[in-house]
Amino acid sequence: MKKILFTSVLLLFTLVMGAQTIKVSPKMEKGTKKTYVAEVVTNLLGMSEIKANTETDYIVTDVKPDGFVMECVLTRFDSDAKKDDIMSRIFSITQEMIKGITVRFETDKDGKPLRILNFEELKKGMEAVVDKLLTEVLSQAPEAAALSKDDLKQQVLSSMTEDVLLQSMSVNTSPIALNGKTISLGLQDEYLNSNGLKMKRTYIPSANGTITTTGVLSMTKDDMKQLVMKTAKERGGDMVDDTMIENILNSGMVKFEANEKAVYTLDTDGWVKSIKADVSSETMGMKTTVNSTITLKK
Repeated sequence: MKKILFTSVLLLFTLVMGAQTIKVSPKMEKGTKKTYVAEVVTNLLGMSEIKANTETDYIVTDVKPDGFVMECVLTRFDSDAKKDDIMSRIFSITQEMIKGITVRFETDKDGKPLRILNFEELKKGMEAVVDKLLTEVLSQAPEAAALSKDDLKQQVLSSMTEDVLLQSMSVNTSPIALNGKTISLGLQDEYLNSNGLKMKRTYIPSANGTITTTGVLSMTKDDMKQLVMKTAKERGGDMVDDTMIENILNSGMVKFEANEKAVYTLDTDGWVKSIKADVSSETMGMKTTVNSTITLKK
């Protein structure tokens, strides 16, 4: 027993001494351009596995006294999405339609995204994407013929806010997600993932300069009740009440699960050199996994 305890303490001591504090603040100047190549395997709702390859440019277009102006644009998207599979088509259409659309945003001095500068312009572009998506879905799902396309369109667009877009760059796994963070062993923060689940992320820096992040679900039963209530109302379940939701949660019929792990490697100039990420979630029976490798193009 003493030997096990001693070994455990020694291991912990080694980890603490081997870890270091890392400030993520990539070198930026006007004209700086970084291109990232991604290989992504997505399994949607446990039904469709889609392999995709993308290229995304990050460009510093202006320098300000308190930060920078940057542009992000998806320049290439290829996938093996099957035309006869509705989930694959939805995924493919979404990516194909946003290809070439430039997101212009402002950052602080460390490159942390602060605000979207062309959101109204982007919103108009997204309206066209959503319209094409719904046309495709409704044409391939006869049982959805009774649904109002306009109502569905409004529901989808109402969830596409500036905060959501900003979060996709600064919270979700991306080459600029860590910008502005001072990372030491055990640093934690809370965030909402793409499915609206509350998560807690822990950061672990290593002596060789890599940063590992692990995210786990961090929701109380009340959080789950509120999410189920919100989802039910969005789907027209106006008669759902607290008692009904309580019974649903107690039955175990509705699951909330989420896990995330990512390993970041930084280049000598502070920009991310590579990311290996694995994300999985289950929200009320809908399972999704995303395994991705993102690499800085030389």
